[in-house]
Amino acid sequence: MIYDVYATKINPSDYNRKPFKERSHKRGVGYINFMNLYRDIKKNGIKYPVLMESVKGKAYVTIGMQRVAIADELKLDLVDAVVYSTNGKVKINGVPIKELNDIVKIYGESIIGEPVFLGIINAITRTHKHNSSSIGD
Repeated sequence: MIYDVYATKINPSDYNRKPFKERSHKRGVGYINFMNLYRDIKKNGIKYPVLMESVKGKAYVTIGMQRVAIADELKLDLVDAVVYSTNGKVKINGVPIKELNDIVKIYGESIIGEPVFLGIINAITRTHKHNSSSIGD
């Protein structure tokens, strides 16, 4: 079975599992960071994709859930996402990602070093390892 990685766009309201109010009501450093992120996204939009894992045809956000919640609250129509599979082909339309250069071409060099970039590296590495070991199955 071949695993895939794709760059695509998602509707944040399809993936926001926790209402905005439940994410933003607490105080402290977490609250301050969350509200700083909220203000930044409101002003500049979302700079980098969220990372999602597709399991049995259903995708879950693994990195970027706060950005998805904020995008949903701000009524943004679409959010960039990188979706990878852990059990077969991704059932989503998008641009295939075969190597790290593909990510840099799509999202720009500024993504290098961002937390989501490290997650994407891991996803690509896992899919390559799995696909290499599956040849001949």
